[in-house]
Amino acid sequence: MNNPQVDLFKVQNLIDEPLFQPRRWAKLGGDLKKVLGGEIPVNSLVEGMVLPLFQRYPSPRLGTRVEVDNSASDFYTVVEVYTYDRPGLLHRVTKKIFEMSLSIWMARISTKVDQVVDVFYVQDLSGAKLEDEGVISRIKNGLIEELQRI
Repeated sequence: MNNPQVDLFKVQNLIDEPLFQPRRWAKLGGDLKKVLGGEIPVNSLVEGMVLPLFQRYPSPRLGTRVEVDNSASDFYTVVEVYTYDRPGLLHRVTKKIFEMSLSIWMARISTKVDQVVDVFYVQDLSGAKLEDEGVISRIKNGLIEELQRI
Protein backbone atom coordinates (compact mmCIF):
# COMPACT_ATOMS: atom_id res chain seq x y z
CA MET A 1 0.00 0.00 0.00
CA ASN A 2 1.32 3.43 -0.85
CA ASN A 3 1.22 6.09 1.85
CA PRO A 4 -1.76 8.38 1.34
CA GLN A 5 -1.31 12.07 1.99
CA VAL A 6 -3.72 13.61 4.45
CA ASP A 7 -4.58 17.29 4.39
CA LEU A 8 -6.03 19.22 7.29
CA PHE A 9 -9.33 21.01 6.72
CA LYS A 10 -11.12 23.46 8.94
CA VAL A 11 -14.84 23.26 8.17
CA GLN A 12 -16.99 26.24 9.02
CA ASN A 13 -20.62 26.78 8.24
CA LEU A 14 -22.45 30.08 8.43
CA ILE A 15 -25.72 28.43 9.43
CA ASP A 16 -26.53 25.60 11.81
CA GLU A 17 -27.55 22.66 9.65
CA PRO A 18 -27.24 18.86 9.60
CA LEU A 19 -23.59 19.05 8.46
CA PHE A 20 -22.61 18.94 12.12
CA GLN A 21 -24.81 16.04 13.24
CA PRO A 22 -22.80 13.49 15.26
CA ARG A 23 -23.88 10.53 13.11
CA ARG A 24 -22.53 12.25 9.97
CA TRP A 25 -19.18 12.84 11.67
CA ALA A 26 -19.11 9.22 12.89
CA LYS A 27 -19.68 7.97 9.32
CA LEU A 28 -16.99 10.31 8.01
CA GLY A 29 -14.55 9.01 10.64
CA GLY A 30 -15.34 5.41 9.72
CA ASP A 31 -14.94 6.09 6.01
CA LEU A 32 -11.63 7.90 6.62
CA LYS A 33 -10.27 4.91 8.58
CA LYS A 34 -11.25 2.58 5.73
CA VAL A 35 -9.57 4.80 3.14
CA LEU A 36 -6.37 5.19 5.17
CA GLY A 37 -6.37 1.45 5.90
CA GLY A 38 -6.57 0.66 2.20
CA GLU A 39 -9.94 -1.08 2.58
CA ILE A 40 -11.81 1.20 0.18
CA PRO A 41 -10.75 3.71 -2.49
CA VAL A 42 -11.99 7.29 -2.18
CA ASN A 43 -13.42 7.14 -5.71
CA SER A 44 -15.85 4.38 -4.75
CA LEU A 45 -17.17 6.50 -1.87
CA VAL A 46 -17.63 9.50 -4.16
CA GLU A 47 -19.36 7.41 -6.84
CA GLY A 48 -21.80 6.10 -4.23
CA MET A 49 -23.00 9.56 -3.23
CA VAL A 50 -26.67 10.38 -3.72
CA LEU A 51 -27.84 13.59 -5.37
CA PRO A 52 -29.35 16.11 -2.95
CA LEU A 53 -33.09 16.53 -3.32
CA PHE A 54 -32.79 19.93 -5.05
CA GLN A 55 -30.66 18.39 -7.80
CA ARG A 56 -33.11 15.65 -8.68
CA TYR A 57 -35.20 18.14 -10.60
CA PRO A 58 -34.01 20.25 -13.53
CA SER A 59 -33.11 23.85 -12.81
CA PRO A 60 -31.51 26.57 -14.89
CA ARG A 61 -27.75 26.28 -14.64
CA LEU A 62 -25.10 28.87 -15.25
CA GLY A 63 -22.20 27.92 -17.48
CA THR A 64 -18.98 26.48 -16.12
CA ARG A 65 -15.92 28.71 -16.12
CA VAL A 66 -12.50 28.86 -14.53
CA GLU A 67 -10.70 32.13 -13.81
CA VAL A 68 -7.04 32.51 -12.81
CA ASP A 69 -5.98 35.69 -11.00
CA ASN A 70 -2.41 36.64 -10.11
CA SER A 71 -3.23 40.14 -8.85
CA ALA A 72 -5.40 39.16 -5.86
CA SER A 73 -2.50 37.83 -3.77
CA ASP A 74 1.21 38.56 -3.47
CA PHE A 75 2.08 34.93 -2.77
CA TYR A 76 -0.56 32.74 -4.42
CA THR A 77 -2.28 32.32 -7.74
CA VAL A 78 -6.03 32.41 -7.21
CA VAL A 79 -8.04 29.85 -9.18
CA GLU A 80 -11.80 30.42 -9.19
CA VAL A 81 -14.19 27.68 -10.31
CA TYR A 82 -17.77 28.60 -11.21
CA THR A 83 -20.11 25.70 -11.97
CA TYR A 84 -23.17 23.83 -10.77
CA ASP A 85 -22.93 21.49 -7.79
CA ARG A 86 -22.91 17.71 -8.15
CA PRO A 87 -21.72 14.79 -6.02
CA GLY A 88 -17.95 14.50 -5.91
CA LEU A 89 -17.30 17.91 -7.44
CA LEU A 90 -14.86 19.17 -4.82
CA HIS A 91 -13.02 15.83 -4.76
CA ARG A 92 -12.60 15.79 -8.54
CA VAL A 93 -11.49 19.44 -8.73
CA THR A 94 -8.92 19.13 -5.93
CA LYS A 95 -7.64 15.83 -7.33
CA LYS A 96 -7.16 17.47 -10.73
CA ILE A 97 -5.32 20.40 -9.12
CA PHE A 98 -3.02 17.89 -7.39
CA GLU A 99 -2.48 15.98 -10.66
CA MET A 100 -1.38 19.25 -12.28
CA SER A 101 1.42 19.52 -9.66
CA LEU A 102 -0.09 22.38 -7.69
CA SER A 103 -0.32 22.85 -3.93
CA ILE A 104 -3.53 24.22 -2.46
CA TRP A 105 -2.73 26.52 0.45
CA MET A 106 -6.23 27.72 1.14
CA ALA A 107 -9.68 27.22 -0.34
CA ARG A 108 -12.98 29.01 0.02
CA ILE A 109 -15.89 26.80 -0.93
CA SER A 110 -19.29 28.37 -1.46
CA THR A 111 -22.51 26.79 -2.66
CA LYS A 112 -25.81 28.61 -3.06
CA VAL A 113 -28.61 26.17 -3.90
CA ASP A 114 -26.87 24.33 -6.77
CA GLN A 115 -24.38 26.97 -7.93
CA VAL A 116 -20.76 26.74 -6.79
CA VAL A 117 -17.97 29.27 -6.49
CA ASP A 118 -14.84 27.49 -5.28
CA VAL A 119 -11.71 29.61 -4.84
CA PHE A 120 -8.29 27.99 -4.45
CA TYR A 121 -5.07 29.74 -3.48
CA VAL A 122 -2.36 27.70 -5.18
CA GLN A 123 1.38 27.59 -5.83
CA ASP A 124 3.55 25.32 -7.93
CA LEU A 125 5.63 22.67 -6.16
CA SER A 126 8.53 25.09 -5.76
CA GLY A 127 6.27 27.46 -3.77
CA ALA A 128 5.87 30.05 -6.51
CA LYS A 129 2.87 31.70 -8.12
CA LEU A 130 1.95 30.55 -11.62
CA GLU A 131 3.37 33.20 -13.94
CA ASP A 132 3.73 31.35 -17.26
CA GLU A 133 0.72 31.93 -19.52
CA GLY A 134 1.08 28.44 -21.00
CA VAL A 135 0.86 26.87 -17.54
CA ILE A 136 -2.12 29.06 -16.64
CA SER A 137 -3.89 28.06 -19.85
CA ARG A 138 -3.16 24.37 -19.14
CA ILE A 139 -4.62 24.73 -15.63
CA LYS A 140 -7.80 26.42 -16.89
CA ASN A 141 -8.31 23.94 -19.71
CA GLY A 142 -7.53 20.94 -17.50
CA LEU A 143 -10.09 22.00 -14.90
CA ILE A 144 -12.76 22.76 -17.50
CA GLU A 145 -12.22 19.35 -19.13
CA GLU A 146 -12.52 17.67 -15.73
CA LEU A 147 -15.72 19.57 -14.93
CA GLN A 148 -17.23 18.52 -18.25
CA ARG A 149 -16.53 14.85 -17.43
CA ILE A 150 -18.59 14.88 -14.25
